[in-house]
Amino acid sequence: MSNQPPVTDKNSPYGAAIQNGNITQALLDDLQERGYKLSVNERGRLCTDPNGPPITPVIWHALQANYGKLVRLLSPPVTDTDSRADVRIKKDNTDWSKVKDLRPKRGEEMNQAVAEYRAAIEHTKAVVSAANPKDFFEGLMMHSREMDKHKPGRDCEAERRIEASKQGGVCGKCGEKLADGESAYLAEHVYAGMWGSLTPRPGPRYDRATVCAECAPDHMTEPLESSFDTQVDAGGGTERTHYNRNVAQMPCPTCERPVVFKRTARWRPRVFCSHRCQYTYNNRRRSKRRQRLREKVCEVCGEEFTATRTHAKTCSAACKQKAYRRRQQKEAV
Repeated sequence: MSNQPPVTDKNSPYGAAIQNGNITQALLDDLQERGYKLSVNERGRLCTDPNGPPITPVIWHALQANYGKLVRLLSPPVTDTDSRADVRIKKDNTDWSKVKDLRPKRGEEMNQAVAEYRAAIEHTKAVVSAANPKDFFEGLMMHSREMDKHKPGRDCEAERRIEASKQGGVCGKCGEKLADGESAYLAEHVYAGMWGSLTPRPGPRYDRATVCAECAPDHMTEPLESSFDTQVDAGGGTERTHYNRNVAQMPCPTCERPVVFKRTARWRPRVFCSHRCQYTYNNRRRSKRRQRLREKVCEVCGEEFTATRTHAKTCSAACKQKAYRRRQQKEAV
């Protein structure tokens, strides 16, 4: 680091402070008079000349406050002849519902998928820029809606399969239904579509999903050893968890489907085959807990009853009236 003092608004030789009331064009003219050369790169970001004067705090705050307006002002106008919206997005007529593995293969297929996704990004940016949103959040929502319109069929099918696997009984990778009693495998690397439309390097996205034995990784389909752990479940029964060095198997607490999952340092007391089974299990536990809280004894007649509300104290309207009269007599005394 140099020994020169930092550049501040007081000792800066490049003019006085910028007034906050300047409009965008006046701000740009003022910056050019001070020697700042602004431009917009290919990614749509505002850049300054590295050989120009240093950026003072006042200049920095002025650029941050008017960043979007300056980018739109310095960007070339969008017309029918030079608009990036004229980019042809190749229409995909492939029936992806019949393709088992949706993940693009490394090499030419992956490069083609990324190129199509980048073309959709360029088209979306041109449309949003031409619409001239009033603020950042409106532009972000417009960007999201426009990207959904041009989402490839491969990505739509991948998202549909993962959502179906969360409901249970469907493989999240190939989309085939799981037979009753068939083992479910919790895979952690299932293709879920492209992502990164707002990042400089978009690429494939992967998610966790329940898959069948054919789509499961090889290390999860190996036969389990005879070793097992015995534990007591919430209902008081015992369960055996067969395992090997990296993989374990447990029954789903809701549907009792065998679930094969990857072992970690933290022990998992229960494993579910889908989100629906997890929701059902939690709802049943919550209902049982509330049922125990509703088991009460009437404070008037002493009989046990199941209350409809947790704060009920009497079993019937007659006992409720008797309890009210007793309180009235006590208050009168």
